[in-house]
Amino acid sequence: MTAGIVLAGGKSTRMGTSKASLPFGDETMLQRVVRILGGLVHPIVVVAAAGQDLPPLPADVIITRDEREGRGPLEGLRAGLKALPPDAERAYVTSCDVPLLVPSFVSEMLALAEGHDAAVMEIDGFTHPLSAVYSRATLSHVEDLLAHERLRPVFLYERVDTRRVRPVELKSDPELRSLRNLNTPDDYQAALKEILMTSDEQAIREVVDTWMRASRAGDTATVLSLMTDDVVFMTPGREPFGKDVFRSQSGAIEDVQIDGRAEIVELKVLGDWAYLRNHIDLTITPPGGTPQKRAGYTLTLLQKQADGRWLLARDANLVT
Repeated sequence: MTAGIVLAGGKSTRMGTSKASLPFGDETMLQRVVRILGGLVHPIVVVAAAGQDLPPLPADVIITRDEREGRGPLEGLRAGLKALPPDAERAYVTSCDVPLLVPSFVSEMLALAEGHDAAVMEIDGFTHPLSAVYSRATLSHVEDLLAHERLRPVFLYERVDTRRVRPVELKSDPELRSLRNLNTPDDYQAALKEILMTSDEQAIREVVDTWMRASRAGDTATVLSLMTDDVVFMTPGREPFGKDVFRSQSGAIEDVQIDGRAEIVELKVLGDWAYLRNHIDLTITPPGGTPQKRAGYTLTLLQKQADGRWLLARDANLVT
């Protein structure tokens, strides 16, 4: 069984207040991290400092305390591993100040840790000990290192079979949001703004899904409703064109069957504008003809309207 360990006992010196209890949406940062991680592994162990107040947590969360304060991640790791139930063989370990934790990142780290005592993210030679997987077998090494005041996690990686994971090995979380600790008030405010953008991102994804569904159904009216009046389309080898040309071209191919899918590779919201990069796979079958496969990327700009809708405003299509 795989458990989760969340370290919450840091001093939060630069933040100026307990990060575990900072509000994040309708929950605190600690509650959010526990909820996200608890959707993947069980049980969850929260390691707090001695005497530290914690926000309310689910009844099945195990709460334990650092044995000594001020000794860094290894002290918290020791407390967390010691609190694991007997049937928990390993744990994903994180801190409470990563509210942008991506579930698929955790899943990939767990998969890459198979057959190893530990798996840790490493970027440019720098390891991230609180974005890592540790087996129960590492506990004795952690305790020995602490007993000899060797407090740096790198000493543990030198002792045990450690899988050092590079970002290029991961398919999820390309921006490495799962590693983004919120250490200062500015970090906190920036992360809150990102979460507020989530509803916009969801709306944009729905635009893409609706566009693809309407295209497959031959519903030109719906496709046209998803673009601004001054939309500009760009394709290789021809002059840019607008909504009227798109409408006339769509009418000319209304009997053509279109099937396919769009995968959003990159999406970024920047105020009332957003850009997204799609990879599109299409199968186009003319009436009585042979299916033709086309694939490629598009780069699209969308604009948020006064009524809150997101509409396609510019589109560069490299599908061939």
